[in-house]
Amino acid sequence: MIPSVKGYWLQLVEYEYVIGDSIYRDSFKAGQRQGLQVVGDELLLKYSISNPRRNKVIGFYRHSKKKMKPIGVSNKDIENQN
Repeated sequence: MIPSVKGYWLQLVEYEYVIGDSIYRDSFKAGQRQGLQVVGDELLLKYSISNPRRNKVIGFYRHSKKKMKPIGVSNKDIENQN
């Protein structure tokens, strides 16, 4: 999660895709419109044939039906792990 404006948070989603023998990686910021993304969900991408690094997410496919609850972690918990 990354901070946004007015105290809101966004999820930074990192993804990778394969075209031919090349692997490309990118990311986007998911907000309320996109919903919470989890590992295993799939994206539908539109990409440039001449430059596959240029892409746009145009669809979301959710495989997980579980609702995830955020976990609160305090600084004290982090310090106790060290």
